[in-house]
Amino acid sequence: MRLLARRDAWHLQAAQGWLELGNPTEANLELDQIDELFRMHPDVLQLRWHAHARQGKWDVCVDLGRAMTRLTPDVVQGWINLANALFYLKHYQEAFDTLFPTLLDFPKNPYIPYNLACYKCQLGDLVEARDWLDKAIGMGGERIRETALLDSDLEGIWGQIA
Repeated sequence: MRLLARRDAWHLQAAQGWLELGNPTEANLELDQIDELFRMHPDVLQLRWHAHARQGKWDVCVDLGRAMTRLTPDVVQGWINLANALFYLKHYQEAFDTLFPTLLDFPKNPYIPYNLACYKCQLGDLVEARDWLDKAIGMGGERIRETALLDSDLEGIWGQIA
């Protein structure tokens, strides 16, 4: 993937700043200033995904996640973004089915089993949710456990985490 031109990199950086300030609308306006040639750049897509996620535009996030997985299938974040957008649309099984195959390509990433745990918990499969969370904790350590205890998506198994 080509590097962004200086002007486009500046707009990307400005968009990141707007997002950090809590203004996804302005972030998207900055991203719209990027040359059309670079609007499908992975960094631009990633930031645009986060801007739309902040606005709860999950259908748009699904489209962006699919674009990311097509353009850079070897980057885990696109797969996680796509699956999480499906999750927030309450397509829990589709989210699981999207992310599950990535375990083979990214076997050391604790956020894959963590997200699978969230999806299974929402599907009501608490035993499998706990198994996935145990795998995530085994890979990511105490930080993952602490995150899980605050994540309402895993509320169904909170009593089993501590």
